[in-house]
Amino acid sequence: LSGCYLLLCALLLDVIEETLDQIAFSIECEVAFALEFTIGLGRDDDGDAASFEAVIGAFKLPKETDDQQKARTAAIQIATLNAANIPLHSAERSVKIMELAIKCAEHGNLNAISDALSGFAMSRASLTAAAYNVRINVHSLPDKSAGDEYLKELAELEKKADNLEANIRKVMKERGGI
Repeated sequence: LSGCYLLLCALLLDVIEETLDQIAFSIECEVAFALEFTIGLGRDDDGDAASFEAVIGAFKLPKETDDQQKARTAAIQIATLNAANIPLHSAERSVKIMELAIKCAEHGNLNAISDALSGFAMSRASLTAAAYNVRINVHSLPDKSAGDEYLKELAELEKKADNLEANIRKVMKERGGI
């Protein structure tokens, strides 16, 4: 996902660069956010790989005795919850970048408005991919109810993304004529 995010940030930064003289909000904050966002995604990728290794390690624990089985199940539960948390964090970042894309579409140079919509679309796709990862990890939990809060938060993010998508389509129609 981080490659997609890097391209997304590049598109949005291009819109920002094209419109420095036109933007009425704090461009420094937006650029700083986009850069921090991109750097944070590298940490998410590292965490995702580490969490996968932890899940695999938990499944390799011994299971000959009842105590070993209980310890193994608990380790699988903890590792799998962590593996679900990392893409959930990526989903949150995706929604934040959608918000930035809308600001770019609202205030940016009309010649670069399609870049804002492209960035939004890529971020929406990354939200969808992250959501699949959250759901498969929650589905894999020994105690699936432990993932209910993750699924609730994910549903809220997806609902927010739906509203943001309606908003950016409105902006694109009003400002861009598309």
